[in-house]
Amino acid sequence: MIKRQRELHDGRWTYRLFSLRKLVTVNSIIDCPCMICDDIHRCVPGGIVSPLLCKKLTCWIDPNADIGRIQPEEFTEACEQASTSALSAKAEK
Repeated sequence: MIKRQRELHDGRWTYRLFSLRKLVTVNSIIDCPCMICDDIHRCVPGGIVSPLLCKKLTCWIDPNADIGRIQPEEFTEACEQASTSALSAKAEK
């Protein structure tokens, strides 16, 4: 998970090391719709409310996702609600 790159430094050859992993921060998930979802306590894989079938979560992960199980207008509405909720949550902070 480290990349080694040879370079000349002060007239001597050495290697610079670079991490290939991206650092994860809270900012990367702060606008996730799960953070403000009313059904978070009931959300489990295979449950009535499931992250596998959640339109808001799918839209947040990939706004261009093609979800065959829902109608386009439902998908657009879910995306708009997720965006609006995320923006209002950011504005409150």
